[in-house]
Amino acid sequence: MPKLKDQQDADAQYDPYTTARDIYRQEQETGKDAGINAGIDQLEAHANDSANATKNIDSLQQQETGLYRPTGGRRESKRKFNAKAFFKKNGASAGIIGLLLGALGGITMLISPGLAAVQLKEILTDDLNDQLAAMDIRTNHVFKAKLRDMGTGICGPGAVKVKCGFKGMSDRQVKKFQKAGFTVETDPEKPSTLFGKNRVISLSIKDSAGNTVTMDNPREMNRLLGDRMVRNAVRKAFNPKFAGFFDVKSSGVYTRFNTHTRDKLGAGTDADKDAAVDSAVEGDPINVDANTVAGEEGDVDGDDIPDAEDEVDDNQGAQDTKTRIESSDGPSTKALFASVAKNGMKGAIKGVMITGTLDSACSVKNAARAVEAGAKLYRQRQLIAFAMVYLTFADQVKAGTATADQAEYVGNTLTAIDTDKLVVNEKSVLQDLGVGRAEEVPNPDYGKNAFDSNGYKTAMYNEAPTLSARDMQVTVGGGALMGSLSGVNDFIKKTIGDKSCKVIQSWPVRLLGLGVGIIAGVFTLGTSTAVSIGASIAIGMAVPLLENYLAQMVAGTVVNSKTKGVDAGNAIFSGSGGLFGALAMSRGMKPASKSDLKGYLSLTDEVQSEYVAMETEEAKKTPFDVMNRYSFLGSLARTLLPIRTTSSVSLGNSFMNTLGTLSSTISSLTPNTFAKNSYNEERFSKCIDEGYEEVGIDADIFCNVRYVMSPYELGLDTDEVRAWMYDNHHVSENGEPQGEYADWLTECTERQIGWGETDEETKENGKDCMKTDKKSSFFRVYTMDDSIIEAMEYQPTENITPEGDIGTLTVGSYNVRTSTLNNADFGDPDNVYDREDQLRMEGIAENIEQKGMMIVGTQEVRGQERQGLMGALENYGATKLAGGKHEMSDVIFYDKRLFKEVDFGTYAIPKQGTKLRDAVWAKLQTESGASVYVFNMHASLNASEQERAAKNTLAEIERVVGSSGDPVIVMGDMNSNDVPPENKVKLTFEASGILKYTRDVTTNRKGYNCDTISSPGDGKQDCRREGSRGSHRDQMWVTKADDIVVNSWENMATPENLKLSDHNPIIVTMDVPGLSTSTDDTTGGISFKAATFNILHAPDKDWRSRLTKSVNALKSKQIDIAGLQEARPEQQTLFKTAAYGGGTYDMYPSSAGKSGANQNPDSVVIWNKSKFELVKGTQKSIKYAGGDRKVNIAKLKYIEGGASGPEFYILNTHDPVDKQATDEGGPQNRKDNNELYYRTIKNELTDAPIVFTGDFNSKFTVEASGNKPLGGKKENLAYCILTRENLLVHASDAQQGKKGCNSTKDVLGRNDVDHIFISPSMTAGDYGVVNRGTNGGDHEMVFAEIGIPDEGGELAWPVDKKYWLADRADFLGPHTADSDTFTGVGRSLAADIGSPPDGSSVYAMLGGRVTGASLGGHGLIISTAIQGGVLEVAYAHGPRTGLENEYKAGDTIMRIGCLGNCEGGHLHVDMAFNGKGVCPQDVFLALDKGQMPDFNALTKKAVAPCGRS
Repeated sequence: MPKLKDQQDADAQYDPYTTARDIYRQEQETGKDAGINAGIDQLEAHANDSANATKNIDSLQQQETGLYRPTGGRRESKRKFNAKAFFKKNGASAGIIGLLLGALGGITMLISPGLAAVQLKEILTDDLNDQLAAMDIRTNHVFKAKLRDMGTGICGPGAVKVKCGFKGMSDRQVKKFQKAGFTVETDPEKPSTLFGKNRVISLSIKDSAGNTVTMDNPREMNRLLGDRMVRNAVRKAFNPKFAGFFDVKSSGVYTRFNTHTRDKLGAGTDADKDAAVDSAVEGDPINVDANTVAGEEGDVDGDDIPDAEDEVDDNQGAQDTKTRIESSDGPSTKALFASVAKNGMKGAIKGVMITGTLDSACSVKNAARAVEAGAKLYRQRQLIAFAMVYLTFADQVKAGTATADQAEYVGNTLTAIDTDKLVVNEKSVLQDLGVGRAEEVPNPDYGKNAFDSNGYKTAMYNEAPTLSARDMQVTVGGGALMGSLSGVNDFIKKTIGDKSCKVIQSWPVRLLGLGVGIIAGVFTLGTSTAVSIGASIAIGMAVPLLENYLAQMVAGTVVNSKTKGVDAGNAIFSGSGGLFGALAMSRGMKPASKSDLKGYLSLTDEVQSEYVAMETEEAKKTPFDVMNRYSFLGSLARTLLPIRTTSSVSLGNSFMNTLGTLSSTISSLTPNTFAKNSYNEERFSKCIDEGYEEVGIDADIFCNVRYVMSPYELGLDTDEVRAWMYDNHHVSENGEPQGEYADWLTECTERQIGWGETDEETKENGKDCMKTDKKSSFFRVYTMDDSIIEAMEYQPTENITPEGDIGTLTVGSYNVRTSTLNNADFGDPDNVYDREDQLRMEGIAENIEQKGMMIVGTQEVRGQERQGLMGALENYGATKLAGGKHEMSDVIFYDKRLFKEVDFGTYAIPKQGTKLRDAVWAKLQTESGASVYVFNMHASLNASEQERAAKNTLAEIERVVGSSGDPVIVMGDMNSNDVPPENKVKLTFEASGILKYTRDVTTNRKGYNCDTISSPGDGKQDCRREGSRGSHRDQMWVTKADDIVVNSWENMATPENLKLSDHNPIIVTMDVPGLSTSTDDTTGGISFKAATFNILHAPDKDWRSRLTKSVNALKSKQIDIAGLQEARPEQQTLFKTAAYGGGTYDMYPSSAGKSGANQNPDSVVIWNKSKFELVKGTQKSIKYAGGDRKVNIAKLKYIEGGASGPEFYILNTHDPVDKQATDEGGPQNRKDNNELYYRTIKNELTDAPIVFTGDFNSKFTVEASGNKPLGGKKENLAYCILTRENLLVHASDAQQGKKGCNSTKDVLGRNDVDHIFISPSMTAGDYGVVNRGTNGGDHEMVFAEIGIPDEGGELAWPVDKKYWLADRADFLGPHTADSDTFTGVGRSLAADIGSPPDGSSVYAMLGGRVTGASLGGHGLIISTAIQGGVLEVAYAHGPRTGLENEYKAGDTIMRIGCLGNCEGGHLHVDMAFNGKGVCPQDVFLALDKGQMPDFNALTKKAVAPCGRS
């Protein structure tokens, strides 16, 4: 096509990658790395400026990096450093290094595990990110097409959207280009395209020479894109490197693999982080029906005729294999070989007989194919999730949001070393086992960590190592018979020769087929003769090895929190390869062969070099920014990192070791730098995978598929491709895929199984996706271009409404500068609201969204500014600009997904002289009813008037908030500094004693040295020397309370903000306990007041009057249940009389006595008998020297208003003090008692939630004297034992959203011995005390509001909803057979669902507890506390997928099958509410409407056989 050829010629003439290629060739010819060479230039220039000599050192010392000491072993360094020779040899560079080493505090960052994780991600991204080159090059084509032919030709009247809808620029894109420095000119006569975009006619920018250049046609644009400055500016407006990980396509990939880009490690102890990692990577267990093996065509007994005898053989072998695999959790391959070394082959094979060599070879081959297919699906999912834990952490480090404990955890994981000196020689196991035990050899991984792993070395150095069996447990393809085990594969091929194996298409059946050939001789009338061990030992060892790999996938335990060191390095590489491959596949790229890769990886080098050049230029501005890999310090740090991350050193040794490595490190700053060579053919020759081979894929070393686009595809014109796709009916007018293209997307970009594999839903193995004909190429280019067009428009939604506690509240204050002022400095000479002001408001809105401000007080806002901000902040509500008596210009914006405005008011403050203005306040409330008051003010310029404004604000707080206890936030432009003498507002607020200044109560401060108000005239923020204090007129204050913790304070002093306002926003993050966004946890459940109360034992002369005070304390606080300690029998008897507590409370034990059954001489449980009734009570004896003590365990049921549940346990105890026993008797007894409580709750009280009260004689902390825990160890505190493994949570912690054993005092600031613990599923609030003495006892009565929420959560479908949509009659049909699970024989209130195939997942419809672990060898019953009662749901006929005691709605609980009394596989569902039957069909109909049904009402319409239309 001549036209296309001309365009391609033009592209070649004005190639934007010319500069990049020159840089790349220079590197290849000289061996120098451009990034580091530029770094030397940066440093020399910076060091020669005397003003910078100490500034950056101070800056380095200011950074809170911490010195990381890995808990693993240490690698010794043999390098010696000759300082004299070094400085003589390196001259000026040595002086620079000397300057660097002067900042010893900064050097410690070089051993930071956070930086190591950052470097790891950088290396993996450079090596594996195949989408970058294609996205970058195709972006240029899309960009040119967007600005071509916007109003004529095909895009004139009658144009179709698919061809022209993307042309032009949206307002968002225009704004981005303007922020990047472009002048964007639109057509004044026709400003909009037919599809609502801005019709851009030119883009102007300064080039590298400082000249203003204009792009007004595609050819000129292509030429100018060769200029460095122009190219950099375009990438600031749209950066494909960034967009590839944060757009619609990438979000879809993350969702597919059940991961995300948010924090995955969380807070808490290492055990908490272990649990977080395990949760993030947990795979779904796989269940396979062994009987399906017989359904496959094939012959076992060698007579070439498949028959019934063969079927018996198949099923027996498959069932044996299934049993072995499912009984194993998949130990590490290293452990497996160690077992062989110790016990010989017999122990590994576990009784599997080795018979006919051919049968065995075929079975192993099929099992290897099962491993291949499973690795591409189940193993890859877990590995991607595992890699994302560490890739996301690296992003957090760069963003400054990672915590020190997270860094330590990651560092310990990555730097954990292998401590085994010897390992089994894998080849000896596979070749020589017949003559004895396996040979042990030096462990090649001894002393190594993640940065020594084969995965890391492959990415870092482009190596192609031979993988061991240990490495292959984390490949994402391959049958495991490769690398060091390739000899097994060769042996199998030799054994099979030209014979054919039984063909098994289904990979799960291949899994079970492993056992068929191995044990075939047992069932073939002796016709199979056993061969010698020496002849088939390789096959024999393959059996347990392959079963082990399969067991890990079946159990969903390929990786977890125990995966560390070398194994972690390999898993992260493999998972990253899978992730980057999935991203490339989603954009339509082609799976690669070696011939594809050679050219494409060379092109990738060129594109990456272009980014290096751009980022190196940017790095010149910050040579000491260690997070910038192309700054001098960043380059140096990354060179030192492999040494630093493997050494456990003191600060002094760190300094000396750094000196000792500089002589070698400096070589990386001089011409010996390793040159890139991205294409290493050997890397793509190592993976042995039959499926890949069938399709034509040459995968990377861990069998991760790589992706490419051809030069032809990369050069196609966007307009031509889109027109062809529409004209040939592959897309609709709106761009919707149809016909062949829709099928191609399903097979090639949305593929759910591995390449080269098929299953029931995916019939094609992917070979068609390898085609390179015109149609396939146009499909690829259209898909890639469409993803880029989407990415250009994509705006990620931040601050999605969380469930439960908000956690950290992000609040801002922002003076936006009114449009009625002189705004010439902002490019707006008119004192009216116009386009320039609207752009400012959009920029301000972008700051608000990007910083995630949940609440922001704005000043100098008039009606048009408010409207402009609201138009740009679609998820925000705003207070009104009306309702007061005076001028108003303050508006409070709030994220309406989190808050609603429930009250609003104004109050007067001085404006100037006698003039007044109105400040505003708003009461914001979460869905749960938790409230916060926000006050927003703009004080005058006069000091005395500022003081009056502050006093008026305090008076308004007193009037509005009063004693409600709700938190208060005050913000605004105070026009008053926060240091003397101009600090009237600060002095006034501090003197009140009710507010604290957020900037002063946190050390995590950004922009501290800059003014919050700056003149934009010179284009610079007004900042002082780092560490000095700026002038902070914009301020934020919060209620002075210990439980409100300010985490960070930021003055957003960026150059970009100077273009938006003369004030910077200040942003504060804080933890405010009690702010919850979820619906009140007790709604639909119940709530009650619980107390623990040591009432002081009798007798003494005043004990009766004291008991009266105690009863009054209980009643005055409306306590519903309580555990009383030191309640002696006479006190128990009197309490039960009507004159005391008997009229309100019932008691367990009911019989007052000292030692009889159901008696307790010291403690009792009481409850409000109008609300609860006793279901059962029991006791357990505890250790208490000198007394017969017991822990009371009462199960109560909620009955108020005719309710029938929920039920819960209340436990009450009184542990001994030290003086009651020998020195160690008290501590030992307390520990033993609490371990008893722990075991009882964990193992016996599993069917209902727990409230545990008591005088534990054990505090939150280890005390120097008194009731110390056993051995003085924190873990022996009652608080720590009972909260271990999240068994229970302290009520005070639950109110604050905490868990575990981390508090040193309760929410009231107390550290005492009386505690209330509750189950994690319960809620707590209103935590308080009634003081000792006034309550009749010598302890404070501790109480809290406890909630038992409905357990169910959202109602979920019991099977995938697609089956309901396809066949509703299957769900709604009558149930004619007897079903007596809950309702008795003959009342068939049930439903059978038969449309999903056997093995399909069954999900819990509601969350709850397992109250029936089996229905006769299958199924289960789950009970849910809901709507004031208990709903029981029985799921029958399938095998359970796990043995959990609790499930959440939507959890997988079993698979569909036909176990028990049934005909054909199906799901049987029975339901009962409070013992009365419910027709499941009614629940399905409600679920279809998105409703939660009234279960009590459904019991009244439940009539057998439940059929519904």
